[in-house]
Amino acid sequence: YKAQITLYENALSELKKSYSKLPDSKDILSKLDKLQEKKNTLMQEYSSTKSTMDELYQIRKNYGIYMGKEMER
Repeated sequence: YKAQITLYENALSELKKSYSKLPDSKDILSKLDKLQEKKNTLMQEYSSTKSTMDELYQIRKNYGIYMGKEMER
């Protein structure tokens, strides 16, 4: 097991070197808030666009039926 322990210790020391200073939690939370705001605006934009597209598809379908031609989506 000596080889496995040595491997573990080497990996642990590398992790400690790379994570010697943890990021500030306030910075992380502020970035999360900004991302949440961006997500919300994009979701609203998507929802609006989707409802418009659904309405246009319905109009096209109704037009096709009215004109006697069934148009495929």
